[in-house]
Amino acid sequence: MSESFLAVTRAIADFVATQDSADEHLGAAIRHMEKSSASAAPNPLYLPARPTPDYGDILAMALTAAAGSPLAHVAKAIAPVSGLLPWHYSYPTEPGEENLADRIAFAEIVGPQGALIAPHARLGFTLMAPHTFYPMHAHPAVELYLVVAGHAAWLSPGIEEVVPPGGFVLHRTGQPHAMRTADEPLLAIYAWQGDLDTPSIYL
Repeated sequence: MSESFLAVTRAIADFVATQDSADEHLGAAIRHMEKSSASAAPNPLYLPARPTPDYGDILAMALTAAAGSPLAHVAKAIAPVSGLLPWHYSYPTEPGEENLADRIAFAEIVGPQGALIAPHARLGFTLMAPHTFYPMHAHPAVELYLVVAGHAAWLSPGIEEVVPPGGFVLHRTGQPHAMRTADEPLLAIYAWQGDLDTPSIYL
């Protein structure tokens, strides 16, 4: 199992190693994603997740869409482990709010509870169904996203931008942000640094 997940992180590292930014903060976050994915190693404390909700249809749509994207080789590496990814939805549902657990999911592959581990990092995938709004949320961790598939709108207060596959989105500590999909699903790689333990909350 570890070798299959390592193939995914190597594919991520290969792409990210070719990327950079003139923005100091974005450039540093890109290098962190590269280092975290390149240095990932099997986690001796990893316990395979119990059966998780089935997001196979949404993931299959995203991987098909990614076939012609700059991250096609990453999608190809994900396919063999698609049934092993520990998908979950981590937000509690408050009375009167929509339960998004069947439309949004996260799967960590590098981190304290992941199949792999790297120093000072969490890395995994965010998956969203088409026509889904991921409400405004924030967390102390610095977060870098790399879009694998989909053309979602990424929102922060006063900002809305559609980011294509191969594009990066940086969220600084405590920065409110949200995402909205249209006709396509969204599959994106996230990398956290800084405070890895305090969870994200809806605002």
